[in-house]
Amino acid sequence: MYFKTLLFVASLAMPAAASTTPMTLDEYIAHAMSDRAYECGTRLVRPPEIIARNNDARDRGLITDAAAQWGSSQGYYPLINYFDFSIAIICRA
Repeated sequence: MYFKTLLFVASLAMPAAASTTPMTLDEYIAHAMSDRAYECGTRLVRPPEIIARNNDARDRGLITDAAAQWGSSQGYYPLINYFDFSIAIICRA
């Protein structure tokens, strides 16, 4: 019984631990280059908003500084899920 309880508590802690690690530049690029990057809609996002979205994600600890700089320079930005403060998708402007 003790083992099952320990296993259950550990399974609850695992997603929380994973969400505290910022997305690296390699992970950011991989998500940006996936087909899902085109599922963000047709609204035109201008460079100041791209920079602001990348900086916001960086300031929240969701992406690294290198990922924020690359995304801003290449026209990619993260959409943040505001229910759990995770990155839902990386969009292309």
